[in-house]
Amino acid sequence: MNIAEEIRRILRAARYSLDGWRHGWREEKSLRQWVGVNLAAWVALVILRPPLSACALIVAQGLLLLALELVNSAIDTNGPRY
Repeated sequence: MNIAEEIRRILRAARYSLDGWRHGWREEKSLRQWVGVNLAAWVALVILRPPLSACALIVAQGLLLLALELVNSAIDTNGPRY
């Protein structure tokens, strides 16, 4: 695989990820709510200035929560029909 093919592959993957984010934003109220919670937490971090380790933990947990919310949405959308 050459560099040009690898760049195209990465760009395609990024486009698919962005499409998934857009779909989740449009269709999932809970995703929009968790984004709001994350933004509020990040503003609080700026105001309160806790230790860097606490900031890293809160940001990482917030991003993980958003990722899991998107995974949950994908499962709900494409999961088995009973």
